[in-house]
Amino acid sequence: MSQQPGWTDLAQKFMGQQQQQAQQQGAQQQPDGLQRLMAENEAKRQAQAMALAQFNQLQEQAAAQRDQYRQRMAAQLRG
Repeated sequence: MSQQPGWTDLAQKFMGQQQQQAQQQGAQQQPDGLQRLMAENEAKRQAQAMALAQFNQLQEQAAAQRDQYRQRMAAQLRG
């Protein structure tokens, strides 16, 4: 299974993308505090959504593995 980046990595990546977009649009001024907070919150929200999706996927995989294990054990007990 591949290693997924942590939410802080994703937040930094998102902030980097936002800064890149601002530079491409010719906005040289620093973002004000509200814009910066909004960008940070959006990055955290996206990262949390990705982490939740990954967690849910792992939960589903674990449930499937449990079911397979139970079926194998039941088959062995039946002989």
